[in-house]
Amino acid sequence: MVFEGSTAQKDAELIADGAKRGDYYFLKLDPDPNGALAVVCGGRELCDESYLIDRPGFRFHSLEFVASGYGSLILAGTRAALVPGTVFCYGPGVAHRIEASGGQPMVKYFVDFTGANASALAQKAFSDGKPWAVSSASWVQRLFEDMKAAADGLGEARDEVCGLILRQILAMLADRSLSGAPESLEGSLRFRTLKERLRELALRGYDVDAAARDCGISTSYLSRLFRRYDRESPKRYLLRCRMAFAASLLLDQQLLVKEVAALAGYEDQYHFSRRFKAAYGQSPESFRRLRH
Repeated sequence: MVFEGSTAQKDAELIADGAKRGDYYFLKLDPDPNGALAVVCGGRELCDESYLIDRPGFRFHSLEFVASGYGSLILAGTRAALVPGTVFCYGPGVAHRIEASGGQPMVKYFVDFTGANASALAQKAFSDGKPWAVSSASWVQRLFEDMKAAADGLGEARDEVCGLILRQILAMLADRSLSGAPESLEGSLRFRTLKERLRELALRGYDVDAAARDCGISTSYLSRLFRRYDRESPKRYLLRCRMAFAASLLLDQQLLVKEVAALAGYEDQYHFSRRFKAAYGQSPESFRRLRH
């Protein structure tokens, strides 16, 4: 449902006044806060330079995403810039002030939610409570649009589907390789490019030291980058890439296990088998039998 300006049709408690144009949906307006994760309402808003929300708190958890335009945010007393790709979250009792900047109108999405595990999911995605700028902004925006489409178009399944999409968004945001602090968005994008290169090198059997040299950086600096932008070590990432590649090769029944091991960069078939079982809980032979 679409609303223009500030209208009495909007629920004053759930939808803050100030958006020039809004397209909203409403699901469970009186959910059980101790029940399953539930989407309350959400939508997409076009915010011109007069947009201002200043609240001492809110009844539900709220996740917001800036698709375009600029603004500013004060969350629990800390100020941050709102740029395209920024996501932020606040919960009950958290003071927040959201303001649009002049120039290009700000377009943002939001979803309000509650449930017994709502706080835990939000904490995983925003462990320090600060906003992030997502490097895969188009992906996140598409999920927000999918949630709105589900809310508008589905029948009895819409509550469940919207809850699943929300859980997916929060899980994505909890992955440090997909997001970073707003001021480090460019660095986050460079890191994703670096990971693509590392994946190529992993499939050629490079270890961490050799991969770092190929990328023109030291092993210690590579480790620092992973600590900053990711949640696994470079060694673990290279191993995961090699094992995923090996698993795809094992689907080809024409390849012997020792050939798969060699293609994955392992000279010793038995060393490869131990690594594969440690990664997937199945030997290469057992994994192959699962397919047939």
